[in-house]
Amino acid sequence: MFIPVTCEHCGKSFQVPESSLGQMTVCPWCRGIVATTPATSATPAATPKLEPTSRPNLAKTASSTSAVAGRQSRPWTMILLWGLLCLLIGTGTFAASRFGSGVIPRDAWQMFTPPGGDCRIRLPGTPEARAIPANPYSPAMKNGQEYFVRRWFDQVTVSAGWIDLVPERLALTREDDLLAAQIRYRSEQLAAQVVAQGTIRFNEWTGVEVTLTDSSGVTTVERYYVVTRNRPRPRLYLLSASGKRLSADGPVAQTLFQSFTVLPPE
Repeated sequence: MFIPVTCEHCGKSFQVPESSLGQMTVCPWCRGIVATTPATSATPAATPKLEPTSRPNLAKTASSTSAVAGRQSRPWTMILLWGLLCLLIGTGTFAASRFGSGVIPRDAWQMFTPPGGDCRIRLPGTPEARAIPANPYSPAMKNGQEYFVRRWFDQVTVSAGWIDLVPERLALTREDDLLAAQIRYRSEQLAAQVVAQGTIRFNEWTGVEVTLTDSSGVTTVERYYVVTRNRPRPRLYLLSASGKRLSADGPVAQTLFQSFTVLPPE
């Protein structure tokens, strides 16, 4: 009769005669020396240890949920970023196209009456004041006052003012000579060439419109009015607009010129 025996080296079973129990024998599988004890008396195989069922990792699950939500919201974030970028590009393009255009918005113009002055005019903003020196080419001209607005973004400067005249010298001075002296002086001040000139009438008074251009391409359009008759203070009024994209018949110059009014004497 044969008895099953389990090899303590390789764990495989084989049979040996019952008469050889308690003796040493050779395992036919691994050739190891085995004590011939019945397989039923062999050391039972270790029962696998069952790991306790682990609970879900809530932190990890929350993190995974957040990651999924982040991935889902990422397209909207990208859309918003692209939209913002397009808006910035569009705004920058518009600003670049408008910079230095020489165009002044209509709502920027406001009526202005100089302090102690006897005239009224529209200027594109709140003006600053500066003195006008006496014209060295005419003894009939004294000092004057000017009010100007410099619009940096539009690259335009607009001004209005006057030069007081010496009443005692007016009888010996022609109005054409006053205007010619002013044109000469302004062309020297601006370092510009006269490219157009024409006589104009302003109510009952004589005037001239002149266009000057300097070497940098800045165009200055000016009007001078000699207002002497029936006035307590005889004056040469000056209206000026300058910029690289201006013209005498453009909206800036025309708005300035057409808004000018000499107030009646008090």
